[in-house]
Amino acid sequence: FPSHDKGGIYYFAKSLRKYNKDCKVIVLCERGRVFKELQDFCSEYNLEIYSDFTFQYNLMLQRYTIYHEILSKWTDSEIEKVLLCDFDDAVFQADPFSIEFEEQIYCAAERNILSDTNNGSSGLNRYWIEQSSCVASYDARAFENQPVVCAGTILGRYAGILDCLTFYLNIQVRRPGSRNVFDQGLYNMYIYNHTEAGFKKILPYKSSRILTLDSVNFELS
Repeated sequence: FPSHDKGGIYYFAKSLRKYNKDCKVIVLCERGRVFKELQDFCSEYNLEIYSDFTFQYNLMLQRYTIYHEILSKWTDSEIEKVLLCDFDDAVFQADPFSIEFEEQIYCAAERNILSDTNNGSSGLNRYWIEQSSCVASYDARAFENQPVVCAGTILGRYAGILDCLTFYLNIQVRRPGSRNVFDQGLYNMYIYNHTEAGFKKILPYKSSRILTLDSVNFELS
């Protein structure tokens, strides 16, 4: 954790606290793996470390169980919006909680279209969805001309986020240990097959307040 190589959490925290100094931020770190430099850093940027867990299976899925455990301690009268976000590849250019929406989930849409058979990234997401079909049902027609929604940044109202996490929680008992299940595959199944139209807000990536960079072409001037 040297000063010149603090990694994604440094840029995540530094950019977030530029725009929002008071929101509650909870960092997941497995019991026994918390180290002094992390504690000092989190203290400096007003981040709370949650380490009351050990990983029993794949982090990609168990983290949603941990999220549910944490959020269930509060109610919707205490929390208005929740952001579930990866640390390593997220930076902020404004306060994420200033994003206005009436729906329960504000989706981070990618440039990739799920039904695009000529796009490698779209194909990978369809593969993740198919691999996840062992635990949740889906109708592929719901993906027609729809953007991939990114599971690395999930913004929503308290009730919407809790509903999403409950979906993940309920599928855990159906998850076969011999088959991979991908969180983004499940998230796209949830959004397009297990929620109503008015439940989620999906804007084209150029219009969204959350920019996901997969397959984005950068123009250098």
